[in-house]
Amino acid sequence: MERDKLIDIIDQNRSNTDEREKTIKLKSFYKGYLWGFYMLIIIMVIRIFAGVDFNADLGMILTGQSTYVALYLYRQSQNKKFNLLMVLANAAIFLIFTYKTVVYYGFI
Repeated sequence: MERDKLIDIIDQNRSNTDEREKTIKLKSFYKGYLWGFYMLIIIMVIRIFAGVDFNADLGMILTGQSTYVALYLYRQSQNKKFNLLMVLANAAIFLIFTYKTVVYYGFI
């Protein structure tokens, strides 16, 4: 009877993806995040050289992503102090960029 219960528990906990598929999925999200980050930096540089003086909206996106990554690392990793510092620094910069964006578009 115990064997049947154990088999049932294993079947219930078994996911449809194996470790290799999970690793590939995580790497693809990581690479996608990095390339999105690079593209935003390229757009910011192009805006600067084109004479567009407003980059706070793109900075808001970059720091929002960085804040979320740092928050996730804070929750999951062992280096809590450094990641908490990064969360607070990124969140502060995110709020500054958000304020500039809101003022630029006339909401305040």
